[in-house]
Amino acid sequence: MTELRLKSHLDQLMTERKLTATQLAEDAGVTIRAVSGLRRNTFQLLDSRSTARICDALKISPGELFTIEKDSQ
Repeated sequence: MTELRLKSHLDQLMTERKLTATQLAEDAGVTIRAVSGLRRNTFQLLDSRSTARICDALKISPGELFTIEKDSQ
């Protein structure tokens, strides 16, 4: 069975823009925890409001933040 999962590219985006987690959290009006979970791909559930705010702060769409990965089992 193939498992699907979302992969966040936030770490790469932050590196390219030379942003810290604290800076992004402040710019987006979200917690550092929200940024860190997406950055490390350790999130289990997404808060749509926080995700939208992060995308807005970075001036990107959710499609630029995430890709879908397939894991074959």
